[in-house]
Order: sequence, then structure tokens, then C-alpha cells
Amino acid sequence: MAFSIPIHFVGKPVRSLQTMLRMISQYAEEIPTVIPDGIYADSTAACVTALQKRHGLPMTGETDFHTWTVIAKEYRRAVLEIGPAESIHPILQPKEAIRAQEINQNLFMIHGMLLAIREYFPSMPLVQCNNLHDAASVAAVRWLQVRAGLPATGQLNRSTWKCLARLYRMVIGSGSRI
Repeated sequence: MAFSIPIHFVGKPVRSLQTMLRMISQYAEEIPTVIPDGIYADSTAACVTALQKRHGLPMTGETDFHTWTVIAKEYRRAVLEIGPAESIHPILQPKEAIRAQEINQNLFMIHGMLLAIREYFPSMPLVQCNNLHDAASVAAVRWLQVRAGLPATGQLNRSTWKCLARLYRMVIGSGSRI
């Protein structure tokens, strides 16, 4: 059975199509921008035609199954290219904590963040990048907790993670020193 969204069709499938095309147009300059209004008008057809041309498809301006599949694939790529980076939540549960001498794989990332921040705050205790919440790691976490106004337990909990992530974003940003 053939699948096609014809020109002048109205509805949610059209709005979904337009939303994908709009995202694609943000990183593929040859695809014009369309406003997702749910109406398959000339502006939507022009976007579809440009995308069909980009992928060597017949330039009909209509969205058949093959065109839809290509658009969906291109959309997934566009989301990765221009969408925001995924946030990371290594400590997810409200009462979960990494305590002194515990081994946790998230400590590799946390220690890396602490090391990067330490370049700007040399009074922070130096940590080794590993998966052990050792004495140096506990001391660095306490250093952060004191400055963030948190209880200085040395445990990595949800509140401490949020403060670390916020400080990292403020101090390190994109990581570029330009």
C-alpha cells in the first residue's frame, strides 16, 4: 500500500513533517525554513522538493514513504548536529550518594571535571582521575561543598553533583580557551 502526504493536506502528520524540515533547515542551508502550521502549502512543498533534490529523489514536492524515511533519517542527524548536548546525571536518586572509599565508574568523569575546575581554583585539593572516592577526592568534594553552602560531608550526592555541574559550565563552558 502506498503512503503519501499530498500537497494541500492539513493535520498532525504535516506538522510533524514541517517540524522535521525546520530542524533540517537549520543545518542544511539549501533547505528553506518552514513554519510548522500543519498545512501542506507551497512553502512545505518547496522544502520537500529541496530535500528530494539533495538526496537525488524525484522532485515532486509530495512526501511519499521513501521521502518521509529520508526526512526522518536526516532529522535524526540534524538533532545530533544542532540540538543541545545531552545532560548527564550520574547520581540520579535523591538519597543516593558516593561515600568515601567507594568505587564508582562515574568518578572518572567527576574527577575530570574537578581537575579542569582546579586550573581556575588552585586551592582545590588535587585529585587523581580514577574510580575511587579516595581521601583526595573527598577533600575536593568538601572544598566544593563549603563554597556552595552545602553540608561538608565529602559525599557526592545529588545536590553536590548539581553544584559541580553548574560550576563546571560557568568556569569551563565549551572547553575552549578562546
